[in-house]
Amino acid sequence: AETEHLMKVVSGLATKSKEKSTFKKYRTPWRRWIAWALKRTKQGERTVALPAEPFQVALFLAHLAEKYAHCTTVVSSAKTAINFAHRFNGLPEPTGHLGQAVSEGVKRTRGRPKIKATPLTKAMVRQIYRKWGKSFSLWKLMIATMVSVGFTSWCRFEELASLKACDVVFKGDHMQIFIEHSKTDQYREGAWVMVAKSKGDCCPVWLMKRFMMRARARARDNTPVFRTIWRRSLQKSGDLSLGTRRIGSTVFHRYFRLA
Repeated sequence: AETEHLMKVVSGLATKSKEKSTFKKYRTPWRRWIAWALKRTKQGERTVALPAEPFQVALFLAHLAEKYAHCTTVVSSAKTAINFAHRFNGLPEPTGHLGQAVSEGVKRTRGRPKIKATPLTKAMVRQIYRKWGKSFSLWKLMIATMVSVGFTSWCRFEELASLKACDVVFKGDHMQIFIEHSKTDQYREGAWVMVAKSKGDCCPVWLMKRFMMRARARARDNTPVFRTIWRRSLQKSGDLSLGTRRIGSTVFHRYFRLA
């Protein structure tokens, strides 16, 4: 009974070693590898998915390179997922030198230059503020606030979306926001970020204070500051209302493009 309990504890802690998004990222290529191994076995070519043989993994990577010729990341993702699954089960990585060579060959022959997204400039932030910063519309004010606060605090979208009302503290000449977890903070130590007031236009502290008052986000409340947007309004002003869950990236980008 004790061994069974400890096995469950080990499984739970091991799955917490990575973010959920990491496991989700590895899920699809790992399922492709299992399906391919089963198909090969039925055809008479015995292929074991776990533990895998380096030569079989190299054949699988070559198969992906031919099937997904337009996408080079499929091969590298499959190699990483297979290696991760073996390490997770206490087994050596099966990719080997041959599989690594196949992956590098795909990158060299089919690699394309990465197209980076256009960075947000100070002029763009001011433009969004002048357009929506003083708007009575709740969703317009939310987009302007997230853009201004994110630009001045260097916060990612996930960090802003996870921000709670109790994590925002207003001081005399600045504002403090507590980032509970970020991409660079794997062990959830958290960090306080200070955002100073601006004498000119586009003051992030003023925008945050105004939005929290409009959204009725109390300082001691544990709900997200930036929440989902209802399509139908219950307010007499005809403005969109906010839900209880945090805003998602898809909804944010949909309204951000309107700016």
